[in-house]
Amino acid sequence: MESEIFTPLQLNLTSDLERQRLIAFLAQAGLRLDDNLQYYAVLCNSRGEIICGGGFDGNIIKCVAVSEEARGLGLVNTLISHLRSEIISQGANNIFVYTKPENKHIFESLAFYTVGTSPKAILLESSKRGIIRLKNSLARHKKDGLNGAIVMNANPFTLGHLYLVQEAAKRCDNLYIFPVRADRSEFPYKDRYRLIEEGCASIDNAEILDGGNYIISGATFPTYFLKQMGEAAQAQAQLVLDIFARHIAPSLNIKIRFVGSEPLDPFTQTFNETMLQVLPPHDIKVDIIERLQSSGQPVSASRVRTLLKEGRLAETQSLVPMSTFAYFSSPAGQKVIASLRQCQP
Repeated sequence: MESEIFTPLQLNLTSDLERQRLIAFLAQAGLRLDDNLQYYAVLCNSRGEIICGGGFDGNIIKCVAVSEEARGLGLVNTLISHLRSEIISQGANNIFVYTKPENKHIFESLAFYTVGTSPKAILLESSKRGIIRLKNSLARHKKDGLNGAIVMNANPFTLGHLYLVQEAAKRCDNLYIFPVRADRSEFPYKDRYRLIEEGCASIDNAEILDGGNYIISGATFPTYFLKQMGEAAQAQAQLVLDIFARHIAPSLNIKIRFVGSEPLDPFTQTFNETMLQVLPPHDIKVDIIERLQSSGQPVSASRVRTLLKEGRLAETQSLVPMSTFAYFSSPAGQKVIASLRQCQP
């Protein structure tokens, strides 16, 4: 096998037969197929069996595996070189790798740099200055005093989010709000950012900042957008919180992470519990604020989306700030609402 020449071949992910073949290969390496993969390449032996493979979702390399028989042949180098070329051809500047901790030395030898770690997952990037650029950018916003932070998706921004910000702002000198940047939610990032900005305009000690792909994204926490807290999601939650604790919080001297209580969603409840385990050892307090209630129910973005899906726009007025309600009637808001209604079962 040492003398063979291996050429990466793209696998057809739309073929059920090829997907089953890939699932079986990944299972041997203790991996599961990521449904968000848009491209997957394999190297096969003379018998046509997959012996090395890896794919990507956007600029994130995932699901890299090598069979026992192919280890030591340098096939990962060939594979990663191929995947890098494919990703760069699509316009990416920085490439992320999401993998197991035991693969750290392999990717560091291929000029990737570790960003965050957890017991079962690590994140690396191809740019040596990727996370450094973000830290330097954030440091320019650092203020004296007791600093706190909120990370929110705000899909869309509701009175529940506003209440959380108002209460958090009372408990610290400076409050930094990080909208989730990834466009994997119903409301686009630029709209969610603007709605948070408009909704919090009267809160003098609150500032909205862009945390890039390092807060919560397809790179750091892909299952966040699926709301399924299995073993993979647990590892991702630990990873994204490690990045926050090691890189983002020190850049702004953040000492408190504020979150809303979660009586309904097991996923968010488990994430809050993970936060309580990961952040305090880094001298970051986790402050859980009781959720705002309306008609005996927590005010939530999911509740607002349900009303919009059902065509009950008027009923959302009591659940969202005036700026969010006005947005619903704008062309951008109407486009999102139309998309929501199309997705109804």
